[in-house]
Amino acid sequence: MNDPLKLTGEPKSNEDARIRNDRALADLAEVMSAPPGRRFVWSLMKRSSLLENAFSGKAATTDFLLGQQFVVQELLQVLWTSRFMPVFRLMQDEAMESDKAELLKEAVKKENSNGR
Repeated sequence: MNDPLKLTGEPKSNEDARIRNDRALADLAEVMSAPPGRRFVWSLMKRSSLLENAFSGKAATTDFLLGQQFVVQELLQVLWTSRFMPVFRLMQDEAMESDKAELLKEAVKKENSNGR
């Protein structure tokens, strides 16, 4: 049975694995269906150090960073499927708009503090 979420625990049967996987995918779809859920998932991905070099020279730190990256890589494998790609793109667009708004706030704040 293909288990895109690689759920832990040994299922009793293929049917049990299918049911658990379908439930997990439905849960993820529910989270991704609302802006707060998409913001939460995006914030998790941002904090994952996915694009950073995980090899720090310290074994414990490297293991920690690799663990964070692995979890998000697993999530991305699911989000980059045809079922989730439209909502993934929506999440990206919302994050970009939020970042733009935050940058604009910072620029206005800086301009106001310079004008005093």
